[in-house]
Amino acid sequence: MLNILQSILIAVLTPIAKVSSKLSDRTRSVCIQILCFILPLNMVYYYTALKHTELFFGHLTSHNARHLVGCFCLLLLIFFSLDRIPSKVKWSAWIMYPMIICGIWMMVISFAHPVGDGYRAFAMMLIIAYPCLYFVWNNRGDYENLFDPLARAVALIGILYFLFSFYLAAKGELDILSGRVSGFAQNANEFAMTGMVAACAALYLFVKDRRFDFRFVYYCVVFGAGIAIVLMGQSRISMAVCFLNTLIALLFYFRYSKKSKVSVIIIKVICIFGLVITMVLLSHLCILMQYNVVAQNDTTVGTEQEVDPGTAVSQPEGQSAIDRWSYDENTTLDTYTAGRYHIWKGYMQYLNLTGNDFSKANWEVLTQSPIRHAHNNFFEMAFRFGVPLGILFIMLEVIVCLKALQYLFLNRRKQIVLLWSIIFVVMFLFESMFDVATLPFERDAPFYFYIALIPMVDMGYQFKTK
Repeated sequence: MLNILQSILIAVLTPIAKVSSKLSDRTRSVCIQILCFILPLNMVYYYTALKHTELFFGHLTSHNARHLVGCFCLLLLIFFSLDRIPSKVKWSAWIMYPMIICGIWMMVISFAHPVGDGYRAFAMMLIIAYPCLYFVWNNRGDYENLFDPLARAVALIGILYFLFSFYLAAKGELDILSGRVSGFAQNANEFAMTGMVAACAALYLFVKDRRFDFRFVYYCVVFGAGIAIVLMGQSRISMAVCFLNTLIALLFYFRYSKKSKVSVIIIKVICIFGLVITMVLLSHLCILMQYNVVAQNDTTVGTEQEVDPGTAVSQPEGQSAIDRWSYDENTTLDTYTAGRYHIWKGYMQYLNLTGNDFSKANWEVLTQSPIRHAHNNFFEMAFRFGVPLGILFIMLEVIVCLKALQYLFLNRRKQIVLLWSIIFVVMFLFESMFDVATLPFERDAPFYFYIALIPMVDMGYQFKTK
């Protein structure tokens, strides 16, 4: 089946490659870098437009529109990535078969009953778009030419995101609910997610570029800004991902990078901690600016009584991250998981072999809230498409996780670029267990996860010589 698919891809891509290969390497490289900036920026725009619907092109927040735009960007990326006539490569059947079967299953079920907007486009991506992207880059083999500009773009967006938070705070528009900052995102988890991705990109750049110059300082600032955003959003998932990926990056650094002098390593560690602490302190200053602006506005509109800055922003009932990490005899599993356990039990009542009509779902029974997501990939996909598909997705995650462990401990050629795949697989595994992480152009985690699979499906890459 994979040979047939690759033969079809060769037949389709060969005439396109003849056109693309006529472009200079510089032109194609610049176009790839531009697309690597547009794709993560598209995520930030989506989070912003969900809250600020008056934004230009706000209608692009619909599921189908987002996947149409995302697929168009992927097609452009495939076109500019073609630098040669493609030939057959050895794919990992353990990854490709589950992914393609998932796409076929989703497509068939989507004609049997409504499964929700965006999922039919997602199925086509699993069947066609991603195999095509993998095939093109597996032929190239120089994955750093994709991962490096993508990491730099994510880092730049993270810095701009952090700075824009100060702009909102200066205007008194930085939303803070129960001590959690949501900024210009719809909720605090989405706000923290952008910081988490920036911090993970900085970790990759730390290890990939070992030079001790202004770039290192910039990466430190990015990492600190990412951690600061995560702490402002107080997302436990983002905190756990940043902590675990930091340990993984350190292990990868010492196992597979060229050895540095101990003095240089100590100086680097001091710089990292110093700049991270600086950015975290700046985030607290940002919050104080918000409180001061709100307090001043309250006094200028005629409020005679003194306003306490700590209560200037209305804070509905809720818990901070510190409270949600704590556990005592009065804490139930449902409160500890922020209501997710109750949602999972609701979804379990309706699991079957072929899924359910998503348009007729009883949300009061499922979630007892307007939230229409299971906050778990297995329950989400199993509810829409049936238990077999949920199991297939779990199988894919387990296989990819094992592959990431192989990259971490059995990286024979010591290729640093593989750290990208490890970091973003870890991110996806956490997000898929506790958050909405199904459609790749609506959340960062699934988008970067399917990009991280590019070297993983190439069976011979980790043993290739350049």
